[in-house]
Amino acid sequence: MVKFLHRLLVYGLGFGVVYWLFAHWFNFDKLYAHLPTTHQGEAGAQFGPPVPRRAVSNTAADEISGLVAAQGRRAALWGHNDSGDIPRLFLIGEDGADLGTYTFPAIARDWEDMAACWIDSTYYLFLGDIGDNDSLYEIKYIYRVPEPDLAGAGPGQRAVIGPIDTLRFRYPDGNRDAETLLADPISRNIYVVSKRERNVHLYVLAYPQDWQGISTAQLIGELPFNTLTSGDISANGQEILLKNYQQVYYWQRRAGETVEGTLRRPPLLLPYQEERRGEALAFDRAGTGYYTLGEDVKKHRATLFFYPRKPE
Repeated sequence: MVKFLHRLLVYGLGFGVVYWLFAHWFNFDKLYAHLPTTHQGEAGAQFGPPVPRRAVSNTAADEISGLVAAQGRRAALWGHNDSGDIPRLFLIGEDGADLGTYTFPAIARDWEDMAACWIDSTYYLFLGDIGDNDSLYEIKYIYRVPEPDLAGAGPGQRAVIGPIDTLRFRYPDGNRDAETLLADPISRNIYVVSKRERNVHLYVLAYPQDWQGISTAQLIGELPFNTLTSGDISANGQEILLKNYQQVYYWQRRAGETVEGTLRRPPLLLPYQEERRGEALAFDRAGTGYYTLGEDVKKHRATLFFYPRKPE
């Protein structure tokens, strides 16, 4: 027993010395300095746990990758499928109800996210054909379409919408895979966040965008995240969300601050229940909370979750 304790003490001290030398040699503080400092904080306390609404009833909406609030109908969301689908949008009620399917003349190579904001008196939907898993495509596409009249929205509704504008762009630093699209209602800039880098890249297409030629997005810098799958900016432009498969990140925008300036600050963590292939995220229209939605997996229908803002 004495010999065993002696060996344990010697090996323990030896391991401690080796770890101390290794840590100082490699400097763990620098090694992990790229990771954001996050905590639950006040923002996390402002939102409650997830409230499951219901499974999405439209069986064609089985791989929702992008989500935004609808303006023309209360308690409704626009969503689109991931790659492999036709160019269409689904109108989804907050209870998962099918409120219609809307197609428009475009290409759906790999739609990954959508955004929305008011420009003057028009509420625009932006569709990001920005996915590129193998970094094969130089030119990416963002489609802009005015939100259609939703007076006739309902189960089984089918309509063609338009007109559409097409923003063609490339990155200044090579082909990228991206799944996050943001439209800022204050500056009217469009932002794209890449997915696969150790520190993802943030790009901007500044307003007014060129909807005729081919633009080169401006690289703003890096953000200390990876595998981001979606994001949203609140209707008033004061709050920003980003998410990956495990977390939802939140920023409160300061007066006069740009989107990029806001995202350079450490975020706060919001409540999030991990979903099967959970990629989609959106604030609700009234700013009373946010939604998340995963994808169908085999026979399991994806459920829409709502995270309500707590009363002040």
